[in-house]
Amino acid sequence: MNEFQAALGLLQLKYIDISINKRKEIAAHYREKLNCVEGITYLDDITEVKHAYSYFPILVDKEKTGICRDDLTKN
Repeated sequence: MNEFQAALGLLQLKYIDISINKRKEIAAHYREKLNCVEGITYLDDITEVKHAYSYFPILVDKEKTGICRDDLTKN
């Protein structure tokens, strides 16, 4: 990492809580919409962990959905 990248990273720290809260809202929206989709499951938050919500992994049950994970990502 060069000095410019480090300086930019330090400036972004002012906004980290805002960014995490926005991603948390998006994750809640995904959970609400995916909750009724049979064959799609997602990971619940662990209360002892401070999540960054950078990713929202899902598990796809091919037998229940009729589609495998790889084919789902192509669509």
